[in-house]
Amino acid sequence: MTVLPSYLRSYAVSARQYATSLTWAPLVQLSRTTILAVFSNIAVGQLKIIDADGRVTICGQLGTSVKGPQTELRVHKETFWVRMLLFADMVCCFAPDGAGELHS
Repeated sequence: MTVLPSYLRSYAVSARQYATSLTWAPLVQLSRTTILAVFSNIAVGQLKIIDADGRVTICGQLGTSVKGPQTELRVHKETFWVRMLLFADMVCCFAPDGAGELHS
């Protein structure tokens, strides 16, 4: 294994950090949008999602007379969205009437 001189290692780390800073925000936005699109197919109950920045998204049934479970998901770090997109073993199954179920 070849060991890079420290000044080259420093440049490589800087280049990686710069590239990550350019691509991270779009990746988070793509992940969040994709996961929320899946959650928007909730047919029974309601899922209230509160993002780290305070944004609130309600998926499922709207209104005060919700039938089924009601739950709240608080997202503390934006890495949640990327992890859900890349690593969650969740499959969304759609019935002929368009109703979706989320299975893990």
